[in-house]
Amino acid sequence: MGSNELGANIFRITQTEALLEKQTKKSEYIATDTHYKVGKAVRKNNRRVRRNNA
Repeated sequence: MGSNELGANIFRITQTEALLEKQTKKSEYIATDTHYKVGKAVRKNNRRVRRNNA
């Protein structure tokens, strides 16, 4: 795992934590869904950045 992938994982984790702290309703389903959505957005952005730098 390279430094870019590690950085993306840390970013995903911190963004997910921030969103979960803001939520008033707490449930395992909401947490799982939030993790999925943030991860999807981070992966999409990484693909966009790689495409623009190629």
